[in-house]
Amino acid sequence: MGEEVERAVRTWTPPRSRRWSEREGRAMLEALARSGQTVAAFAHRHELQEQRIRAWTKRIPEVKAPSPTFVPVRVRAKAEVVETRPAGVEVEVRGGRTVRVGVDFDADLLRRVLAALEDGGSC
Repeated sequence: MGEEVERAVRTWTPPRSRRWSEREGRAMLEALARSGQTVAAFAHRHELQEQRIRAWTKRIPEVKAPSPTFVPVRVRAKAEVVETRPAGVEVEVRGGRTVRVGVDFDADLLRRVLAALEDGGSC
C-alpha cells in the first residue's frame, strides 16, 4: 500500500454516532476503495461490522469497493508429491479399547471382534 493511500486510510475514522449520514457512509466507502483492502480487512482494521460496510455499498453503489488484486507468483521448486490413502475406521469400545481397521476390512470379522470385546472377552 502506497504511503499516500496508507495515510488516507489511517486518517479516516468511523463516526461515533450509531447512525451515519450519507456523507459519512460515502467517506467510509471512499476510504475503503483507496485502501485496496478487502471489506473484511477494512472492517477489522476500523472495528466495524462487515455487514455495515456491505449495506453502505448497496446504498451507494457508485462508490466501488476494490476488486481483488492479482500479483505474479513464481514457483521456484517442484512440489513434492505425497501419496495418501484413505484412513479407514477407528472404533472405541467399552473399557477404553480401540479397534482400528483399514478401508479394505472384513465387516463380518469386525462385527465378531466388536461383539467379543463388548461381552468382556479378549482377542
